[in-house]
Amino acid sequence: GRLPGTFPTDRGAEDPHHFIDDYALQWIESLRWHHELTGDATFTREMWPVLLRQMQWFLDRVTPRGLLEAREYTSFDNPIAYRTCEGATINSFFHLALRDAAWLAVEIGEAAQAAAYTTAADSLAKACNELLWDEREQAYSAGFLDGEKLPPSVHAQLMALYGGIVPPERLAATRAWFLRNFRNPGAHLVVGAKNNFRALLDGRAGLGMPIMFYWAFTELYRMDTPEADQLAVSETRRRWKHMVELQQDAGTLSESFVDEHGKGASESCHNYGSIPAYFLSSYLLGVRFENKRLLINPRPADLTECRGTVVTPFGPVPMHWQIVNGEWQLDFTVPDGISAELRLPGVDADTLLVNGSHPTDVRTAGRNVVLTVAPGACAIRVKTTIAKGKPSE
Repeated sequence: GRLPGTFPTDRGAEDPHHFIDDYALQWIESLRWHHELTGDATFTREMWPVLLRQMQWFLDRVTPRGLLEAREYTSFDNPIAYRTCEGATINSFFHLALRDAAWLAVEIGEAAQAAAYTTAADSLAKACNELLWDEREQAYSAGFLDGEKLPPSVHAQLMALYGGIVPPERLAATRAWFLRNFRNPGAHLVVGAKNNFRALLDGRAGLGMPIMFYWAFTELYRMDTPEADQLAVSETRRRWKHMVELQQDAGTLSESFVDEHGKGASESCHNYGSIPAYFLSSYLLGVRFENKRLLINPRPADLTECRGTVVTPFGPVPMHWQIVNGEWQLDFTVPDGISAELRLPGVDADTLLVNGSHPTDVRTAGRNVVLTVAPGACAIRVKTTIAKGKPSE
């Protein structure tokens, strides 16, 4: 029932990457993204039999404990990657896949299947929180391996957060454990189970692969605080500096991080290395698709200027913003036929001007001032205190 992790002509069944269990589950997430972006229910229905078989493959491997037993991966730096167990990361991916499958079922009129997937997701979340939570550590165990409950891991916290496992009352503790440890030295790239996995768990190994920062940056931006915004920018600079400046063989981005000598790239042209590109456009330029609409929501951190064009489902959106003497100046164009939600953190709403006029429909949401902007060119001027640092890099 699983989809292969690679093209059949690329690697044979004996290769550990021929099937990657969490990649198979991420296919469900991708199908939801496609449906949300396109509204193409015909394609979703065409893929539905594939989804059903794949979800059943995983449902058949839920243990009497109520957890999925499958092979961990997430990436090479996960201390228990390549081990078949009741792991926290694979269960988090499974939980998200169940929720996404239920959502898709509703969209195409499969009410009974939606209810079944929702019930399974509820049961899985309950089992994860009852069995994987470590009260002393205030964090989630990496999982059960041969019946043994393992210590927490950075990967377990991150994927529990991303996969929707963490209830509100544990959110702060889980985030705090992750933030304390994710910058620790991570495991080296090893294809296969690591013999030193216990030492890595005991040492609270951090994130060591570029791909992991897709989920890390997602979680930092979900926190929606100035400190988390700054951490995302600072980690982009720190972790990608040598890759950009020193990797000269292909002039592209690599599978692994590059050290201060320009070494360690593994595959020199690899999608893993491109992770910051999405966040630079979506959160630094601040243009993204969210909840079926266009959202303008730059997070400056210590930058004082950004310029670029972001491609969206509605068309390209040119953006230029700068902060000059405490005034945030944003100039962008909303595509024809739609409106956009403008969400600005850390600004003085009383000073807000839209195309030279004070808007009347301004509201607040958390630290953000929010309003709707019409299609066409838009010039925003507003006082802010958030960016006091350096020009864009």
